[in-house]
Amino acid sequence: MREFNDVIITEDFPDGWQVEDRLDSGKTLLVKVTSKAFPQKTCYCLRPRTTSTEDWLPTARMIARGMEVEFAKQAEAHKAFIKSIEYKDPHDESYGKTDPGYS
Repeated sequence: MREFNDVIITEDFPDGWQVEDRLDSGKTLLVKVTSKAFPQKTCYCLRPRTTSTEDWLPTARMIARGMEVEFAKQAEAHKAFIKSIEYKDPHDESYGKTDPGYS
């Protein structure tokens, strides 16, 4: 797929990941695209100058898959932390009703 002068490669990448081969600048970027965050595109790494885009694609795919695994680990660690401190949502209707001083 082409976007302006860029070649966008998404095949065999995890959802939201792509390689942008910027023909006008000679740079190739590994990018994660999200619709829920700002910025919507985050560049994780650039292709080494001495490597062609075709030769770099398997490495970019490995990096993207590794980052997805790491993101999943971080999300699980965050959930475990929240559970361990017994976080109570102040917007929950039962918030404060179990506190000893509540009347």
